Amino acid sequence: LNKPLFTFLDTSIQRDMLQFRELLESKGVVGTLTANIAFTGASSAYPTIQQLQVAQLAGFDVLTCGNTASALTADNAYEAASLSKQWATDNGLIAGQRVFIYPEGNTSDGVETEVSRVFSYMINTKLEQGYIDSDEFFPKRICVISLDDSHTVHDSDVQKLITETLAHNYWCIFKVDSGAQNYSESLFSECVDFVLAQSGVKVVTVTQAIDQIETTINNLIDDLFDLINNTDSGLNRRLADVDEASKLRDKALEKNIKETTLSNVYVDYKNESGEVTDEKYIHW
Repeated sequence: LNKPLFTFLDTSIQRDMLQFRELLESKGVVGTLTANIAFTGASSAYPTIQQLQVAQLAGFDVLTCGNTASALTADNAYEAASLSKQWATDNGLIAGQRVFIYPEGNTSDGVETEVSRVFSYMINTKLEQGYIDSDEFFPKRICVISLDDSHTVHDSDVQKLITETLAHNYWCIFKVDSGAQNYSESLFSECVDFVLAQSGVKVVTVTQAIDQIETTINNLIDDLFDLINNTDSGLNRRLADVDEASKLRDKALEKNIKETTLSNVYVDYKNESGEVTDEKYIHW
């Protein structure tokens, strides 16, 4: 990434998300909302589909989290994901057709496999390490921070991750549940203000961040191809991002970002004669 990205995500499926949206809009930024297809419009406690569509028109992502408020299992995950994607499609919610949020987190074996049959991207809202976690899509480059009235932007661990995000152009997701009793709008507002006060940051929705990450992967792979094609021997030892390109290769293939011939690219310490050396070679 060429600049640090910050995303504000509300996992509440209740009408409180509308106040979350208003707060972000008052500060001139957009965020990401969560919709449950079984509850949307079911009563006055939940937003209507029209309100979600208006939020999308205002630049917000509206993601889907299935048709239940309970954690998914391997038995019902595929159906929940399929119904969510169809519902998002029928109602014109673009982000909801791309990204799925696990209700109550991905806590059962086989859930991710079943959901990935429908969605390319999934977000786990139940963090494995307290209120701070990382994501595997872009290794060690995404941090997720869950905020409430006892975990705030002023915590030393949170400050450390923000510093790392700014220094290394990571993606940082601040997750809140605006419908929860321990949610504090004033403390969340402080978090937004703190992020916006930092130099060089960009606040994006989930899908905007994914688009930028995919572009970064594409550019890395394109550079890799260019360097290889411009080297007569088919070997190159000058590629600064060789490790990063190698790590991202499999993900690029998985997402069908580049042609399958990319799998022919590999890295080791052997020269073109097969001799082990102290220098790293990239082979094509």
